[in-house]
Amino acid sequence: NPVQNTLYISGVKGPSKIKVYSVLGQLVMNQSITNTLDVSRLKRGVYYIKISDSEKTTQLNFIKY
Repeated sequence: NPVQNTLYISGVKGPSKIKVYSVLGQLVMNQSITNTLDVSRLKRGVYYIKISDSEKTTQLNFIKY
């Protein structure tokens, strides 16, 4: 799922905590979101994301181009 500036996240229940990691495991973003995340300041590459809402924690990855 390539992303340019905005990552849209579905299935999130209310406000969520999100952590974005580089492929090297470095934390590059840590914030609260509802269903969109501005990734325009990130460099191109593959990132791993942890989304924690009131019910669960989900891990995904995305490609920034």
